[in-house]
Amino acid sequence: MKEYKTRYEEILKYYQTWLMEFSKLAVRQGMCHQNIYYSHHLMIGYLNFPNKEPAHAVVPQCLHKIIFGPQMEKSQPPLDDQNVSLSTQEHLLVHHPMLEGVLLSECVRLKQRSLANKLISLFQQFSGTEIRLKFVWLCWYDLMLGNDLADWIENLKFKSDAEITQWVCDRQAENVALTNAMDEYVIFAYRTMVVP
Repeated sequence: MKEYKTRYEEILKYYQTWLMEFSKLAVRQGMCHQNIYYSHHLMIGYLNFPNKEPAHAVVPQCLHKIIFGPQMEKSQPPLDDQNVSLSTQEHLLVHHPMLEGVLLSECVRLKQRSLANKLISLFQQFSGTEIRLKFVWLCWYDLMLGNDLADWIENLKFKSDAEITQWVCDRQAENVALTNAMDEYVIFAYRTMVVP
C-alpha cells in the first residue's frame, strides 16, 4: 500500500529543493561557505501569529532543535490537509535569498502579508549588513516561540542604527545557542550580505 503524502510534505520538498539549489550555486560562486548547508535543512514545525492558532509551517531544522531540543519530535501535520495552500511566493524566494525568502514566503502563504511587508522593509533598511541575516533568525525564533511581534510590526523601523545594534545584542543575550548559530550563519553567508 502506498504511503499517503501530505500537502505539507510537498511544500517542504519545494522549499528544500529551492534552498539547496540556491546554496549550491552560492557556494560555487564563492558567495557562501560550504558549511552553510547545515543551516539550510528545513522541516515542518509551527509558527505562532498574534491572535491565531499555531500554524504548521516550514522552519529551519537547526533552529527548531535549538528551541525545542534534540529529543523534540517533528510536528506531525494532520493527514486531512486539503485546505493547506501550496502557493509559495517565487518572487520572494528570488529576491530574498536563502532563509530570508523562505520566511517571507511562509508568512504570505499563511496569510500574514502585512508582517511580510514589514519584514521586507526592515530587510531593505539593513541591506548589506549582518543585522539583516540576524533579523531573519530572530524573527523566526519569535514566530516559533509565539513571542510578541510588536517590535517587528511597529518598533524596529523607528530605531536608530545604534539602537538596532543594541536590540540585536540584547536579543542574542537571551539564548547562547541561538547566538552561536546566528554568528556562524553570518560567517558562512558572508558574501550574500554585501551590496554589489
